[in-house]
Amino acid sequence: MNILGHSYVATKVVSGNRKLLIAGSLLPECFPFIEGNPFSFEEIHEGGERLLEFLDRNYAGKRDLALGMLAHSKEFGADGFNKEVEEYAGSQREALLKKIAECSGVDLKIAQFRLHNFLWWGVDVEILRQNPDLVEDVQSVIKTVDVEGVSSSLSGAFGREEGAVERVVRVLFRDIYRPEDLDSVEGLARIWTRQAAGLPEKDRVNILRATEVIEECAGLMENHWRGLVKTVETKVGENLRPFVSKEGIGKRNKEQEI
Repeated sequence: MNILGHSYVATKVVSGNRKLLIAGSLLPECFPFIEGNPFSFEEIHEGGERLLEFLDRNYAGKRDLALGMLAHSKEFGADGFNKEVEEYAGSQREALLKKIAECSGVDLKIAQFRLHNFLWWGVDVEILRQNPDLVEDVQSVIKTVDVEGVSSSLSGAFGREEGAVERVVRVLFRDIYRPEDLDSVEGLARIWTRQAAGLPEKDRVNILRATEVIEECAGLMENHWRGLVKTVETKVGENLRPFVSKEGIGKRNKEQEI
């Protein structure tokens, strides 16, 4: 999923502080899109449980930040459905891969790894059009997120130098994500252009062509996105149930010891 999809799922599966849930659901997007990241994939993308334990010990009122991260993750969250979304390309898969390669300045082999990104952008288009309240919430988070506070929590949880962590969080919420880009499909393409430029292949995305491809993906997902997202919600909700309360954490820890 992308910015709106991850925010949507996090706020659907957890009833809590929407701003913290949204911010937490976006933190894993700093990997692998920001160079010089002090975190490993296992930490910033899959480390929501470790962050939750740290917050419960030190800043219990901020635990929704970690729950948002868990809602994003591959193990417990929405990223576990990246293969499923590719199925919606159907008979258009090969043609779509060629268009992705052309608009991204990459070869067809690399385009295969971008297919899920573009299809999820198609889902984001539908959320953009159908859920203005969520879009406003995400825009508000981008504008007001406590970069220093979030950085301090991440630094403490993972033992990373706070200045390096703050740089990454600031790039994510002040550079890659910009509230004005959540007003149009072209704006979503601009976000992806900034993200993809930080990938190892340093994609050179043509914004206008990428906008056309994202629109095409939105067309492919138009009649399916609600069902897919509902499936994601249900599964992620089940996965996160043990984490939602401190009592659930204790039960989960006991189960792991058995």
